[in-house]
Amino acid sequence: MTYFRWALVLMVSSAATAQRGLVHTAHRLGTVDFPVSCSKPAQREFNTGVALLHNMTYGEARRTFENVATLDPTCAMAHWGIAMTLFQPLWPTRPGPPELRRGWEESQRADSLAPPTERERAYITSAAAFFADPSSPDYWLRIHRWEAAEHETFVDNPDDPTQPRSTRWPCSRPRHRMHRRARTPTAPRRFCCACTRRTRTIRARCTI
Repeated sequence: MTYFRWALVLMVSSAATAQRGLVHTAHRLGTVDFPVSCSKPAQREFNTGVALLHNMTYGEARRTFENVATLDPTCAMAHWGIAMTLFQPLWPTRPGPPELRRGWEESQRADSLAPPTERERAYITSAAAFFADPSSPDYWLRIHRWEAAEHETFVDNPDDPTQPRSTRWPCSRPRHRMHRRARTPTAPRRFCCACTRRTRTIRARCTI
């Protein structure tokens, strides 16, 4: 079940760059630093959207990313954010045809805005990999495409502060392998993305 890998890594990587302080609708989310190519007001709103996304408040995150697009119509990553709120891999439901269509449209819109950095283009390509062919009901094909694209993003951007610094580490089940990064107060434990069993150290990335 390697599709948990990137969704959980998103939450852990937010902890790596988070500091307590951001309050949004009476909830303390931390302060996320996820630099993108957009105006300063849009960047602040984008960071809030990413914090909400990591907290799985998808509806509110979507509205926040939509506001980013309003604040800066040239911000391609705003549309990446909207698309990612439609993924919801840790929820028991799966995106239906309307969500798949919108996710594809948002990823295409992001691409059409010609994001100026390779890093941003890689994130957008990963979202497009999941939402491509929105009429197809093959969910697991989407997951495998997305996973492969995210792996390339990780490999191509090893110094990205939004990516976890990692080393290989074994899971509690045979043949499962994970990456481990330094313990943080906000991530005292980890889960294997292949088996979701709790281990004694922090959450890590699976390599299978």
